[in-house]
Amino acid sequence: SSLALVAKNNGLDGVVCSANEVPLVRDVCGKDFLLVTPGIRLMDMGDDQKRVVTPQKALRLGADCLVLGRPITQSARPMADSLLLSRKYICKYFQNIAFAVPNLCGRHQIHE
Repeated sequence: SSLALVAKNNGLDGVVCSANEVPLVRDVCGKDFLLVTPGIRLMDMGDDQKRVVTPQKALRLGADCLVLGRPITQSARPMADSLLLSRKYICKYFQNIAFAVPNLCGRHQIHE
């Protein structure tokens, strides 16, 4: 939270942080400071990430933007899953979810 405060005091609009850190950063930096949370998982993927949460928990903790990377990029059906997730979370909660989806070159890019 101290680094987030340094970021805010130096003019940044927000930071990337674990969803588990959102309440503390929100207390220190205020409700208008943008908090982007990676490490969003729909289920345990057994990957190298340690601080993962579900979209529901991240939203309950107060995250502004969810980054859904691996649940999309490692899916057998990335486009279908991204559409399903967008309908479930964007329409129900808010419009600030970034999806990493494969582009035509096989690399990943962020779509908002």
